[in-house]
Amino acid sequence: VYRGLFERVAIGTQTALIKRLLTQIIEAVLAVFLILISFIVTIIAFKRQEKKAYLYFGLLATSISLYTLSRSDTIVFVFKNLWELNYLETTSLYLIPVSTCLLFEELFGSGYKFVIRRLWQVNLFYTFISLLLIATNVISRNDTIHFAQFLFLLSAANILLAAVKISLQGDSDAKLFMSGFIIITLCSV
Repeated sequence: VYRGLFERVAIGTQTALIKRLLTQIIEAVLAVFLILISFIVTIIAFKRQEKKAYLYFGLLATSISLYTLSRSDTIVFVFKNLWELNYLETTSLYLIPVSTCLLFEELFGSGYKFVIRRLWQVNLFYTFISLLLIATNVISRNDTIHFAQFLFLLSAANILLAAVKISLQGDSDAKLFMSGFIIITLCSV
C-alpha cells in the first residue's frame, strides 16, 4: 500500500497484504462452515430428543463459530454496532467451556465426584455474572477475561484427565473424543 503523492511511502508489502486478506477469508469461511454444522446438528437434536449430546455439540459448534466469526475482520462490514459484536464475542467465548463440559458429561458421565458437572455450573454462573456486569458497565470485558481463561484451562485439563482415565479403560469413543479435544485445544491456544 502506497501513501503520498511525490515521494511514495510504502506501508507493508503486497505479499503481506494478500496473506492477511487470505487469512481473513479463511476465517470467515471457517466460521460459516461451523455455523452450518451447528444448524445441522441442532436440527438433528430436535428430531432425536432422546440424545442430548447432539444439542450440546450443536451448542459447542455454535459457540465456536460465533466466536470465530466475531473475531474475523470481515464481519465489521456486516455488523455495524461494535459493542454488540464485542458482547457476542464475549458470550460465545464464555459458553465454549460450558458446552464442552455438557457434551462430555452427556457422553461419558459427570466424572469423579461430579467434577465435570460442577465445572460447567461454575462456568455458566461466571458467564452470567460477567455478562451482567459488562452489560451494566460495572466492569470491562478485559477485567473478566483472565479469570474466564483460567476457568477454561481448568475445565480443559479436567476434561482431558477424565478422558484419559476413561480411554485407559478401553473406551474407543473416549479415545476419539480425547484426540479431537486435544486438536481443538491446541488450535485455540
